[in-house]
Amino acid sequence: MVTHYAKFIPKLTDRLLPFYSLLKKDTSWQWTLTCDKAFTSIKRLLGSPLALTHYDPSLPLVLAADASNAGVGAVIYHRFPDGTEKAIAHASKTLTSTESKYAQIEKEALAIIYGVQKFDQFLRGRQFTLLTDHKPLLTIFGPKKGIPTTSANRLQRWAIRLMGYTYKIEYCSTNHFGQADGLSRLPVGPDVSFDNLDPGAVRLVAIIQEEIQKELPLRASHIAKTTRKDLILQQVYHYILSGWPTISPEKLESYFRIRNELSTSHGCITWGIRTIIPTCFRTRLLNHLHSTHSGMGKMKAEARRYFWWPSLDKDIEDLVHQCKICSEIAKQPAKAPLQQWNVPNEPWKRIHIDFMGKFLGFYFLIVVDAHSKWLEVFMMNDISTLSTISNLKTLFARYGLCEEIVSDNGTQFTSNEFTQFCARNGIRHICTSPGHPQSNGQAERYVDIVKTALKKGFHKGGKLADVLSKFLFCNRSTPHSTTNLSPAELFLKRRLRTVLDLLHPNAMDASSVTRQRYKLNFDRHSKQRHFKIDDKVLVRDFRKNPSKVEWTSGVLISRIGSRLWSIKVGEQIWRRHENQIRQRYWSTDDDLIVTHQTTESADCDDDSSSCSPPDQQSKVLRRSSRTRKPVHRLIEQI
Repeated sequence: MVTHYAKFIPKLTDRLLPFYSLLKKDTSWQWTLTCDKAFTSIKRLLGSPLALTHYDPSLPLVLAADASNAGVGAVIYHRFPDGTEKAIAHASKTLTSTESKYAQIEKEALAIIYGVQKFDQFLRGRQFTLLTDHKPLLTIFGPKKGIPTTSANRLQRWAIRLMGYTYKIEYCSTNHFGQADGLSRLPVGPDVSFDNLDPGAVRLVAIIQEEIQKELPLRASHIAKTTRKDLILQQVYHYILSGWPTISPEKLESYFRIRNELSTSHGCITWGIRTIIPTCFRTRLLNHLHSTHSGMGKMKAEARRYFWWPSLDKDIEDLVHQCKICSEIAKQPAKAPLQQWNVPNEPWKRIHIDFMGKFLGFYFLIVVDAHSKWLEVFMMNDISTLSTISNLKTLFARYGLCEEIVSDNGTQFTSNEFTQFCARNGIRHICTSPGHPQSNGQAERYVDIVKTALKKGFHKGGKLADVLSKFLFCNRSTPHSTTNLSPAELFLKRRLRTVLDLLHPNAMDASSVTRQRYKLNFDRHSKQRHFKIDDKVLVRDFRKNPSKVEWTSGVLISRIGSRLWSIKVGEQIWRRHENQIRQRYWSTDDDLIVTHQTTESADCDDDSSSCSPPDQQSKVLRRSSRTRKPVHRLIEQI
């Protein structure tokens, strides 16, 4: 240390002369009064302002720390632009009985931690250089390489404490490390403030250390060690070796059922090829299985190949159900069983309407009678509310007012003018679920039929109006596959002059059989789901991109129809079909998206449910209608 600060001590050679004479060869060692005075003088000079300086935040800062078998020492000093160094403060302490048993690398690390804590007011919040004469600490405490997960726990804890500082660590040879080496060899005594650590800080470091250790793969040796500490597995292990009791304890019932298949291997309990996992490692393994969000089935299959514990399958299911990512990106749920529209008992009670186009330069208003399948199509230049009401007035002038109108949520049908028009005429207006065209399948199906017919007829040549008239005449006079009667027979109660001579005596029975067959076929791929009011659910969100499947959280408020619900989403009330609702298994609503709905996605306050698309046209057999006359035989005439 004296040599290190030689440049700050005047006439140092003359002051050390008594000590040099003691080191001469063939000279007896004798401590004289002169030596004692020289020693006292040098100690006073080392602590004088000649070798010290005040702290300056603009100058580079260095912390040097070293350890010996007696204690640890640290010195903090400035490096001046000319390369000289002056100390700001020194610190040292003796090792406790526990610290004296540390390995040398741990003593060297302890010296660094002691220096950092001792001079925290100088180091925190600024860049400094950490100086050590122990090279392995460059890897363990190096900020660029990270904390080695394989290093000792004590070193890991100290490395975590250093994460709160901004520093670079450098190596210095012991031959040039006298400023810290001397302090460690001659410590002043114990340091109570350092030896009595803050319990809160110790717990915090332990928590961070535990998180770091989770990055290590779980090994059989870890499981064997933890099995000996697990109270349940301790008893299972004991019973496997010494024999099971006749009556199983309640806590061991799951293990008792498979007791004849359990065995031990290297301190672990195994069931066949599967290792039984202690309680403390189960969450860690579940998170590993779910790291790729591979799904419930694949997680179970992978787990069954390697490990087991009671309720493993249930834990996997709960984890997947509570995963927001899996729930929001999952496929569409299984469709609800088909809810068919009731068939009116007479024509023009309920009509289904929808728009087609723009197609071939025009819009087309499609109107279908639910009882007879009577079709009306209007060519329109625009699809405004006033134009829609005008065409409906024409229809009502011909056939009278209907009782119900079923439509989607187009702005023409949800406007205030259309609502007032229906109210003035005593018509109940039913809007289907947003984004669920199947609920208005009667009209949607005829949109496709009309478009195909017009496209085929227009390509043959002729005016569009003529093509439409021919199609309507053919459609109204042709027997429908569901009723086995033409729409004209059911709507006008008579056959048109060009209709095929087919008349089924009971159109309603034939329709019911066909519809029942269709429902049975549809319900094979459906799934009955049950919701209750105040259930937390995920609902389809059509605000951003209707063609993209997106979900948002909500709460069921009330059931509107057999398949239609009112859902509270943020501050808004949405209406959704059961096929657009999924169960939500977490309770927080932090993922609610609250925006203003566009007019196109606005909901109506009426009820709706799904309707059945028409069956394929069935071939109808008929008997010959020719006139029969009796045969005249010659023998009968004689």
